[in-house]
Amino acid sequence: MRTLNALALSLNFFTTLGYGEMQARGWIKYLAILEGSVGWFLLTVFSASLVRQLLQ
Repeated sequence: MRTLNALALSLNFFTTLGYGEMQARGWIKYLAILEGSVGWFLLTVFSASLVRQLLQ
């Protein structure tokens, strides 16, 4: 059950930048911040790549 909760927390932070019902505590909070930032960055790169492909 802990693994399932960890996966749900990870998915929540990756997709919504942490705006959900679960909260991270301790050092996991900083890992969640990093994961949210990586998710935001990857979404930005994907969007820019998609727009570039559509404009060519």
